[in-house]
Amino acid sequence: DMGIKNALFDECLLSDAWLLGLGGRCVLISMWLYTSSFFVTINTVIAIVLSLGMSYFIYVMIFKLKFFPFMNLLVLIVIVGIGSDDAFIFMKIWHCVYMERFRKNMNSPLTPSSSFASDPESRDSIVAVMSKTLEHASLSMLVTSLTTAAAFYASYESSITAVRCFGIFAGTTVMVNYLLMI
Repeated sequence: DMGIKNALFDECLLSDAWLLGLGGRCVLISMWLYTSSFFVTINTVIAIVLSLGMSYFIYVMIFKLKFFPFMNLLVLIVIVGIGSDDAFIFMKIWHCVYMERFRKNMNSPLTPSSSFASDPESRDSIVAVMSKTLEHASLSMLVTSLTTAAAFYASYESSITAVRCFGIFAGTTVMVNYLLMI
């Protein structure tokens, strides 16, 4: 094909790169609006990016796989969805645990206008809320991550090499993302 196929592919890839940026911005803004926390949003994005890098390291250095098909980059779409879902789960459970604790402590010095952060005596309450949140969220996120990773790892049975490599890379990325999110 005299290199025409690769040149055409590269040209189409570059011309459609703006769609990736637009999609990323939409997810970022949606996550920021839902969580109401720029800190959580940025840390989720950092965890997603780091999970891709760490998974690539594991793929190349630990699994010793030399072939890295372009198809593996589709994991970015999958991991953005899973990572943002994990952040949504965490924030929803945080809110529920916080409200439950707040209702139990209505007779405490905390008033609806004050917060845990402004009351030095409530530091134990913050730790308790975070502990309870992680207890529930980590289990929910583990189940979703394990089932997703298992589905990707199952594609190792495929006779197509690119599909095998994608399954290994995607499953590894999902599990690394879980560890970073926790």
